[in-house]
Amino acid sequence: MSALSRRLAALIEGLKLPEDVTLTVDIDPVSLGVSKRSSQKVV
Repeated sequence: MSALSRRLAALIEGLKLPEDVTLTVDIDPVSLGVSKRSSQKVV
């Protein structure tokens, strides 16, 4: 499991959503190949 997947899993587990609300995370692997000039920080 990648570091990004582990962090997202921990974030989702920590959320307290109502029973009728579903959260789906869909990561496009192509968009993960960002150039070194544009860095995006995952919080």
